[in-house]
Amino acid sequence: MIALTFLALADAGTIEAWSVEDFADDESLNGRGWESGWPIDSWYGVDGAALTLTDENVNDRNFPGFGAGTAADNWLIRTGVAKVGQGITEIAFFNQDDDTFGLVSNHDGDDTFYLLIHSDDNAPPPFGGGWRSSLLLAKVDRGDAEALAEVRVDIRTDDRWNELGLEVDGQQLTILLNGEVVERVTDDDPLGPGVSGLYAYDSGSSSWSGSLAGADWISAAWLDEDNDGITDDGDNCEFEPNPEQEDGDSDGVGDACDSATGGDDGGGDSGGPGGPGGGPGGDDSAWELPREGGGGDVTVTGDKGCGCAAAPGDAGGAALALALLGGLVLTRRRSALG
Repeated sequence: MIALTFLALADAGTIEAWSVEDFADDESLNGRGWESGWPIDSWYGVDGAALTLTDENVNDRNFPGFGAGTAADNWLIRTGVAKVGQGITEIAFFNQDDDTFGLVSNHDGDDTFYLLIHSDDNAPPPFGGGWRSSLLLAKVDRGDAEALAEVRVDIRTDDRWNELGLEVDGQQLTILLNGEVVERVTDDDPLGPGVSGLYAYDSGSSSWSGSLAGADWISAAWLDEDNDGITDDGDNCEFEPNPEQEDGDSDGVGDACDSATGGDDGGGDSGGPGGPGGGPGGDDSAWELPREGGGGDVTVTGDKGCGCAAAPGDAGGAALALALLGGLVLTRRRSALG
């Protein structure tokens, strides 16, 4: 099982929303607890990892924006889970191609989300091409993308798993890589709650044995700034512990930080009462997944299941996955990163 190294670095406590540590094997992920934005390049579970055969890109000059159903929309999000606003999304990924793989968070519709990617050459708008081992952070708001950060990193991507994380804490966004904070940026108008998932762009080939990228594990968690067991999204007094959420004057501000009831007004308040979340190519020769990395079981909080089992009447999708994977030998060692 992959160690949750990033959580120890966060300033606030966390409450897990959901996690997936096994993407099944020889199965299409689309429709089985997952939804993709670019069905032409479907996502599959291969030996527990999530992979996509994507060799498509877009013309930057004629790009209609995110959410228009182009190759730039090749995200895979978890369905049937609670939304997270102030929280942290983490993945373990590998990128054996020279292009792009990463994560999305605060995904609230096909055209609104944060996008954090590792790129070694080609990236979607607003970044374009020419990148060499860089972490790129963008905010996509109703189709329009704004670059928030561009950070050059020196990581091995060809033969190991790397941990990538994005923490959203109010207006502050923190990029994490392999247990280290690499950049903090400010978003004056942060996105609201949404779901999380994976992202790939022009980062694969026409066969599984070609250059590839994928993810071994993903987790989403709410922040709990004052460690009182109430998520920041739903805490009526975010910076002062008040697990009972007392609000004597019913003004939406908890007594612990409401001067009208004798509390400390300096404690701050960012939400209303509520529970977690505030409510609801190459050849076809044998190929090996990276040898360093984790795996494990599936834990989904507030979901109806991992969606890993084949759905009735979907034999065609399973047959396609098996055909694509024919003759492929995939092995990996499940151990903690580091």
